[in-house]
Amino acid sequence: MPDCRTCTVVSLVPASRTATPIGNRPPPLALTTLWPLSNAAMTCYSESRRLIIVCGVPGSGKSTFALRAAESWGAVRFASETFAEQLGAAARNTSGDLTKEAIVHAYSGMGAAVAEALATNKLVVAVGSFRSEEQRRHFRDIAKSSGASVTTLRVVCPAGTAAKRICARLALGERGPNEKAIRQIADGLNGADDIDLVLSNDSSMEDFHRRIDAVLEPLIPRRPAAKRATGNVQ
Repeated sequence: MPDCRTCTVVSLVPASRTATPIGNRPPPLALTTLWPLSNAAMTCYSESRRLIIVCGVPGSGKSTFALRAAESWGAVRFASETFAEQLGAAARNTSGDLTKEAIVHAYSGMGAAVAEALATNKLVVAVGSFRSEEQRRHFRDIAKSSGASVTTLRVVCPAGTAAKRICARLALGERGPNEKAIRQIADGLNGADDIDLVLSNDSSMEDFHRRIDAVLEPLIPRRPAAKRATGNVQ
């Protein structure tokens, strides 16, 4: 029997759903244990390139996921808001959410950057609300065109918690949506059926980092941390 590894990820999705391997594109999963990977499978994963599409409401922990992936796993990361902010004040509407024009601009720019990064990097993380299936499908197509595997992951936390985090950022002079806009984004994602994994961010930062590592470990071997000059942190 080959040696196998398992990792544990806790989510807030109803536990009646069954965990299945990444790649079969099931509905969001309630994960207590991800699939076991043999040594041969680990080798196969480690030799491939992968795009991780990280979606979720503002304040859920998407940027924390991307930062952990970059600092501990050598990922290159991009955030939609970085591209949206190129439009300045015109990027936001009265609720603090991104305008339709800013969303189009942001995902177009991030898509081009992701395609370029996949040519030379094993792990690329694209961060955004990804509130529409069309956006997520577009980035899956980018990965396919680049010969890369793709995983769509949603980071979740209570909407009220996300709103409090955004309020704290607003107090520091940053911009972001109000709680009503956050709940609207969450409602849209709740109806998605093309998300592979759901990762909850409902406890300490240390625990969230452990959950992130548990997701990433089967996908790519740990490498020495290397800070990359991407200039596009959300």
